[in-house]
Amino acid sequence: MNKSLHATLVEALDTLVEETGLDAEGLFGERVLEPAQMSAQAAYAAGVVEGAAIALGLTALELLDELRAS
Repeated sequence: MNKSLHATLVEALDTLVEETGLDAEGLFGERVLEPAQMSAQAAYAAGVVEGAAIALGLTALELLDELRAS
């Protein structure tokens, strides 16, 4: 994963955790909140994570696992 994508994903995940108080599993695994229930910033950040995952052929959780491993 390149440094720019890594930094963007870290920022998006930080925004999501700060805005929702949920971890990655709650956001992308259990889907405790749908984007319509999030603030505009959090919904945008979720879209960044999910869009990057789709572009890379991964699920959001798989992408976040790769992010933690790097």
